Amino acid sequence: MDETDEPKPRFVNYYREPASERAEAFVVDTIAKMLASETRQRKRRPHDQENFQRQASTLISDLSHDVLGDGVGRYFRRSHRAYVALTRYHPPFLTKKVSDVVDAMRETPT
Repeated sequence: MDETDEPKPRFVNYYREPASERAEAFVVDTIAKMLASETRQRKRRPHDQENFQRQASTLISDLSHDVLGDGVGRYFRRSHRAYVALTRYHPPFLTKKVSDVVDAMRETPT
C-alpha cells in the first residue's frame, strides 16, 4: 500500500452521542473516573459542569466509534481561537475548554 493510500485521521465529530444503553453506561463510567481523578480546588458552576459532561460524552463516543470502526484516528484543534467565533452550525457546548477535557481524559487512569 502506498503512503498516499492510507486513510487520514478525521476531525472529531462533536455531534456523536452514545447509541445504546451500554454505550451510555460506558460514557457515564468514564466521566465518573475523569471527575474522580481531577485535582480541582473548586466545583464547576452548573452550566460549566454540563458543558464539561457534554464535551466529554461526545469525545468518548467519537473515539469509541473510531476504535470500533476503521481506527484511523481523530484530531481536534487545541487553539482557543478555533472556538471563539463559532457559528450556528456548531454545538452550543463547544467552547475553548474542550482542550481541558481532552487533557483530563489523558490523565485519567484506566
